[in-house]
Amino acid sequence: AFLQVGEGDTKRYANLPDDLAPDELKADKILALLQATPAEAESVGIHPESGRRLLVKFRQGFYLEVERTEEEIKQKVKPTWVSLPQGVDPKTLSQEELSSICSLPRVVGKSSSGEEITFRLGKYGPYVQVGKEIRNLDDWKTGLVISAEEAEVILSQPKTFKRAQSAAKGPLQEMGDLPGQAGPVKVLAGRFGPYVTDGTTNATLPKGQDPTKLTAEQAVELLNAKREKGPAPTRIKKRVVRKKK
Repeated sequence: AFLQVGEGDTKRYANLPDDLAPDELKADKILALLQATPAEAESVGIHPESGRRLLVKFRQGFYLEVERTEEEIKQKVKPTWVSLPQGVDPKTLSQEELSSICSLPRVVGKSSSGEEITFRLGKYGPYVQVGKEIRNLDDWKTGLVISAEEAEVILSQPKTFKRAQSAAKGPLQEMGDLPGQAGPVKVLAGRFGPYVTDGTTNATLPKGQDPTKLTAEQAVELLNAKREKGPAPTRIKKRVVRKKK
């Protein structure tokens, strides 16, 4: 969710925290959100084609953005984004692995029927494809070195899409039972960003917090604070009835 202020060239945006109640959106809060500047993105390597830095970003999971110049940002040049394997911390990848990921999709070779086989990273995990046939791989690194013959064997096997989809939606962290919490605590990737939950209470992580490095103490503090604050109040819209003249 986001806030828009102004129109045309004066239009400005600010991200809204998931746990911000509508009646808390006062003038001073709006100003603070608009003035808030995001933390400088961290670089994890170099983009092999452009030679520019690869910046770490997070939205429902990690991804990379090829660094733009100040002039390109002013001109609103669309950035180049690079998808990452599901659940992989980009800081743990070597430059060689980053370069391989940036070069995807990879042409594996030709099938026995002469069709092109490719390896890609998708929403539900790594996969190989020939024509309309798709099969997920258990390990994304396999796709970087798999041969056409090996890929064809996998493509000939029954589909396991549901299993791959379930694995792709797994938690970013599992902390187990923590003091004072209703159930096992997990860090998940939500629609509007990462959050921590005990199955009953959900608390959005602070902006800039690496979800893979959230400690158990921080998780408990966030959940307790959200529980004490209580649910956001429901706003009742009043219907205005105009009298006929």
